[in-house]
Amino acid sequence: MNKQEAIEKACQIIRKRVRFKTAALTLPGNPQFQNDAPIIREMTRCYTESWIVPLLDAIESGDASYIKEYYHAEQGDPIGSEQINHL
Repeated sequence: MNKQEAIEKACQIIRKRVRFKTAALTLPGNPQFQNDAPIIREMTRCYTESWIVPLLDAIESGDASYIKEYYHAEQGDPIGSEQINHL
């Protein structure tokens, strides 16, 4: 797998995961242990489709001009800048 194929595959996987299509999540404190994924999915859909997916699409297609124009004011976070706190 070359670099571009790896980037395309990574973008496709990230896009799928941020859309929570196969997630089954239960939020802490949910007394019925219900699947909270549908609520989480809907609450994050607008943000995901507005900011994350367009960036992934641009990365996957190699559209550097879109990335430069659309995200020119963003600072971003460097790799490893934040640790995940497990519940």
